[in-house]
Amino acid sequence: IRHARTHARTHARTHARTHARTHARTHARTHARTHARTHARTHARTHARTHARTHARTHARTHARTHARTHARTHARTHARTHARTHARTHARTHARTHARTHARTHARTHARTHARTHARTHARTHARTHARTHARTHARTHARTHARTHARTHARTHARTHARTHARTHARTHARTHARTHARTREHTHSHTRAHPCTHAHTHTRAHTCTHTIS
Repeated sequence: IRHARTHARTHARTHARTHARTHARTHARTHARTHARTHARTHARTHARTHARTHARTHARTHARTHARTHARTHARTHARTHARTHARTHARTHARTHARTHARTHARTHARTHARTHARTHARTHARTHARTHARTHARTHARTHARTHARTHARTHARTHARTHARTHARTHARTHARTHARTREHTHSHTRAHPCTHAHTHTRAHTCTHTIS
């Protein structure tokens, strides 16, 4: 014990481990860097704020979700395309007019009835046949002359009396025998002054016919 201090330095290394804990605090700063990695996890929280900026990039991904809301606005434009589909419905109305033409064909059927009157004249010819029967009566008089010949036979009986005098001469021979008896006396008085013999007319050519006329 008397010579302990005298030979202290000589036997320092020998008894180093024995007295390590005793002198730990004394030599703490001296051996700080040496044992830094060993005690890194132990003092991590203590020095966290001190080395925060140094290790920021290293732990960025680890704490990304934690600070997501904090830096949301800062990195908004950077990650815009990445999260576009996620927030599409949220901002749909905001960007509606911007992307209107892009998605026009996609939503065409959805808004068809809404814009029907607006594009009516544009697609009139396209859907003409589809709505033909619906608007038939409305445009009947307009297209009457165009379809006259097509529907002539259909409405023949309806307009028969109206056009009777107009087509009288055309159908005279066709209906001659039908109206022979009706106009028999009329023809006698009408053609009595003619030089040609009355019996030569087609409607009087019957087997049981005797001529009673005298040509003057």
